[in-house]
Amino acid sequence: IIMATSVLENYHYDAQLTKYIVQFAAIFAGIQVEVGKRDNIEAHLIRVPIKNASMDRVVGHIKSENTQNKPVRLPIMSFQLVNVDQAPELRKGIGVKRRSSHMPTGGLFPDDIKVVEQRQPVPYRAVFELAIWASNQDQHYQIMEQILTLFDPILQIQLTDDIFDWTKLTSVELTDIRFDEN
Repeated sequence: IIMATSVLENYHYDAQLTKYIVQFAAIFAGIQVEVGKRDNIEAHLIRVPIKNASMDRVVGHIKSENTQNKPVRLPIMSFQLVNVDQAPELRKGIGVKRRSSHMPTGGLFPDDIKVVEQRQPVPYRAVFELAIWASNQDQHYQIMEQILTLFDPILQIQLTDDIFDWTKLTSVELTDIRFDEN
């Protein structure tokens, strides 16, 4: 008898960081600013796009299609995942497991009962940095005011609808605001 083990036997990837990145961007996806109020021109709202990238010179240059004659359209927001640290204060023990029974709607007892066994995930704290790029202070203040009203002081986001997922709800906290003229 030959027994072969798969290379992927111990491999696990659930795209958790990607899910957090998408949900973080969704927090700021509906922000708009009022523009165009001049002389006889009526003001209107434009949506402020959000990008997952650091807005350094290289990214700005690529976005302008490698030409100095086409500036980056403002306002725009960019964000990036800056840091991920373990959060030992959120642990509920080491190797904690949870077992729960579940019977689907319309299922027959005892044939359709399913036992779900889960291991407590390792808690982490992720730090994101959001940059606001605006062409004037009024646009910047409009964006800031919309962001500040979202956090009181935290905002809860839902990553999944799975009833057995321990991590489906998580909190986002606004911790620091810095103004930069560059």
